Amino acid sequence: MAKLAAAKVKDGKTEETLIGLLKALIEKGVVEDIIVPKALPSGEGYVQTLIRDPNMLGGVCALSPTMPVQSARVVSNLTVKNLGKKVAAVLKACEIRAIVELTKFLQVKLDNLYLIGVDCPGTFEVPDYAKMAQEGKGGEKLTKELFKAMERGEVAAPEGYVFRTACQMCEYPVPQADIIFKLFGYPTDQEIGIEVGEKLEKEIEEKGILSFSNQDSPKRAEVVGKVVAERTKKRDAVFKEFKAMVKDLPSFLDRFATCIRCHNCMVSCPICYCKECVLRTAIFEHEGDQFLR
Repeated sequence: MAKLAAAKVKDGKTEETLIGLLKALIEKGVVEDIIVPKALPSGEGYVQTLIRDPNMLGGVCALSPTMPVQSARVVSNLTVKNLGKKVAAVLKACEIRAIVELTKFLQVKLDNLYLIGVDCPGTFEVPDYAKMAQEGKGGEKLTKELFKAMERGEVAAPEGYVFRTACQMCEYPVPQADIIFKLFGYPTDQEIGIEVGEKLEKEIEEKGILSFSNQDSPKRAEVVGKVVAERTKKRDAVFKEFKAMVKDLPSFLDRFATCIRCHNCMVSCPICYCKECVLRTAIFEHEGDQFLR
């Protein structure tokens, strides 16, 4: 049975509070390393970074507005040959779901791995966010706006931009993890909801990182339901549009007409895990006579 807590936010510094919790996990010895999105030196994006020194947590962003890689691939590379140290990974709900699937295929090992999930308002395409940052619409300003909007479940992109299509219709913005940072339905400029699973609850309480109260925000269920309903509506609209365009086999094949077999889809997809891939062999490299026949 998971336990609930609330982390108090001082002076409206929500991101600093989240960083403080991550820092405490390292300093108290709960984990030795943390994988977490950290800002690029240019400030125009975020990348997953493996951090051992708690003093290097400056510039990390648990609510990273970009996802240049699906972090399940990162976690798979880190754990597949056994993980000798305790590592936590700060992830979005979709990344955690991908890890669950890879675990079934023995591509992720959960020994010494602790998943930290964060409520997700959505992400932006990497080039879009870089442009936002150049215009002064990214960084701390954006995350503060997102934190505030998540309390009401009324998350909107800055004017002139949109969230990634997949994010607009994601029905599962709330993660399942060993630790969950709850943002939907919480006044995040005052407090952040925390849920800790059985794997860590005893150690976290004994080391004084959190005190459990088992009280959740009374607004949370309503706000999450509101977000899910809006995204479900978007999903249904996209599916309806797709079905209108794809009515037979030729129109279905048209959707793939621009494929150049660059294999980037396989590289980025966390569930494409085979070590030997039929699509990367000569099996589809036919001789000219075969095409003519």
